[in-house]
Amino acid sequence: MVKEVKPNDVTFTAMLTSYSHSRLINQGHHYFYSLESSYGITPLMEHYACEVDLLGPAGELDEVESLIRAMPIVPNEVVLGSLLGSHSVHKKLELGERLMQEVIQIYPLNTEYHIPLSNMYAFAGKQERANSLHKILKDRGIRKIPMTSSIHVGGQVHQFSVGDKSHPQTREIYLMLCEIIRRLRLAGYVPYTDSQVFSGFGKDNEDEQEEKERAFFFHSEKLAICFGLMSTGDGAPIYIFKTLQIAKIVSLE
Repeated sequence: MVKEVKPNDVTFTAMLTSYSHSRLINQGHHYFYSLESSYGITPLMEHYACEVDLLGPAGELDEVESLIRAMPIVPNEVVLGSLLGSHSVHKKLELGERLMQEVIQIYPLNTEYHIPLSNMYAFAGKQERANSLHKILKDRGIRKIPMTSSIHVGGQVHQFSVGDKSHPQTREIYLMLCEIIRRLRLAGYVPYTDSQVFSGFGKDNEDEQEEKERAFFFHSEKLAICFGLMSTGDGAPIYIFKTLQIAKIVSLE
């Protein structure tokens, strides 16, 4: 830490965020617990959110829950949602159910955190409960906003959604994607589709599996990546925005 510059709460939010993204658990943990004792900064909601996001994916769920219960301020949906996402990643269904009830009571209209629980049900083989949760949301008029992925090429921003066919170069994009899929299959790659939910199909239905794989392969960031490969030179970096799912895919390979 540079002695001439006194860090403030924003400084530590940026630091903790970087440690979280880099999964530098020990360093982030150290600075979080040094905020008040060493720097005289009372931890804010943003700092707690960073600590939860740091420890949760590492599987330190008990420690995270103890931290949240001991917070001097009421945790917001970002903090609780981050913990719920960690339960989803580590398949802690019972804990996820209990936490989800708390999130729903505080923020009933936020669908972002309903989806992880339905995915957890699907992964656990509880397809009916997963479909039931989707039906409840639909009946209440609540829907998940589709995620989009964007790429900046040639001075323009190109945006894609799952199964998107609105781009002028749609045919070329899908041809490249199909070629990539073909090579992946030849290499033995099998898509991870257990946690995807499609209402109206049985768990072992071949049509359901085909639909899941189609949604998986034609996800928005894959379309953006294919367009990027087509539109940039060899070795050029490709930057995709809002690629939340791609991080999970990479971690599973």
